[in-house]
Amino acid sequence: TLDRSSAASDVYKRQMLILRGKRIGFSLAECKELIDLYDPAGGNRKQLDHFLEKIAERREHLARQLLDIQQMQRELDTAEQRCLSALKDIPATA
Repeated sequence: TLDRSSAASDVYKRQMLILRGKRIGFSLAECKELIDLYDPAGGNRKQLDHFLEKIAERREHLARQLLDIQQMQRELDTAEQRCLSALKDIPATA
């Protein structure tokens, strides 16, 4: 029936929105927040504004993570160089 088909379509759309949100790093709760703000009669302004806020927050979080990763890579480079240098001073065994 039309109602069942419409309900199934809504479930599918929600699932696709959740998957899309998860791919860009949103939690399930954040995805639900955004879906709950859906209001086509109001032009979805509130949903879109909130989504933009979440995107900005996610970008900031990723930027901090990137800096942490870069710092860790520098520390790994330093540790590697120290190991290689120390190995040069140890005679090779057969």
